[in-house]
Amino acid sequence: MNDAQSRRNRFFYVAGLLPLLTLSGCAPLDWVKDKMGGDAPAADKKESKKNNGANSYATAVRKTQDASEVLVTMAGEPIVTVDTLEKDFEQLLAENPQLKSVLPLMPGVKYNFLQGKVSQHVVDRYIKESGIDQQPEYQEERDRMINSVVQMLNTKYFGDRHPVKLSNVELRQYYEENKDGMPDLLVSRGGIDATGVSFANAKAAQDFLAKAKGDARNFEKVAREQGVAANLKDFKMVNDQSVGMNVALRDKIVALEKVPSVELLKIDNDTYWVVNATKKEAKKYRPFDQIKDNLEQYVIRERKMEALDKEINKLKSEYGVVVNEEYFKKQQVEAQNRLAENNQAHNDKAQPAALKTASADKKNEKAAESKKAKLPPTQVA
Repeated sequence: MNDAQSRRNRFFYVAGLLPLLTLSGCAPLDWVKDKMGGDAPAADKKESKKNNGANSYATAVRKTQDASEVLVTMAGEPIVTVDTLEKDFEQLLAENPQLKSVLPLMPGVKYNFLQGKVSQHVVDRYIKESGIDQQPEYQEERDRMINSVVQMLNTKYFGDRHPVKLSNVELRQYYEENKDGMPDLLVSRGGIDATGVSFANAKAAQDFLAKAKGDARNFEKVAREQGVAANLKDFKMVNDQSVGMNVALRDKIVALEKVPSVELLKIDNDTYWVVNATKKEAKKYRPFDQIKDNLEQYVIRERKMEALDKEINKLKSEYGVVVNEEYFKKQQVEAQNRLAENNQAHNDKAQPAALKTASADKKNEKAAESKKAKLPPTQVA
């Protein structure tokens, strides 16, 4: 058997070892309670402690009995039958459909899966007979797990009671209204390809503008000839999200309607730019049909959250839910006060060091002045 097949077999062994929430046709919560002893009547729990060996485990395996052939027994009780094995194996494949493609390469896969299930039964029996399931820490963890399962089921079925529908028209409208603000929809922000030269006064800018307009294709050459190449800057593609440049200049470039063109842009009384806008590109988006399925899932999820929040808020009012907001406001104020105190303590600690440094600097300055005053006139620096 090669390494790859060995790894696949081990996977199915482990898969069988892991608890399957749909084991023996039980509902998930029923299975957890049955395996972990949750919500069992007190009398039954007391009686179960009296039993040991096969009798203590018989209750746990009784649900596996059916009309199909028995595959595995423990202490004379059937723990795996053909029907239960097939059902659990199909459940595994339903939850992991990618496994179906490797089944033809693994003739012994069900046997490995069976061995995993047998190991799990052995572990279950050991836990019961050793009394580990009666330990407080075990029961606390069991109760937490059961509670988590219940909450997940409640959330699932609550969501199912409040479905969200989305028509193609609504989805298309959402796409058009939000395509500028969603990175997954936007391929390119487009913009205006621009180069500019800065000036400190209007006249110099106007003089250069006159020469640049006459030879816009050689804008950089004109800048060198006029001795202003040091103030030349290539902005590349400028759009409303461009960073690393003056915001007012960016907005004026983006607002240019005539492209290509050479324009004088006044930023303030001391800053002027002669800008050469060479081309304009429109924004590019992913085609609607290309992202339709993913976008639909996203929008439905967002609307589902909104719908559930709205319904929960309505139920809060109906059920008379009241949150003690003052408690949390008080905690917030206390936290802010502690932060202010910590900052003040840090400042107080740093202040003496700063004063000491300032005092030393002042003392050094006086010493330098005194030394300078004692020097002969010819040696004064």
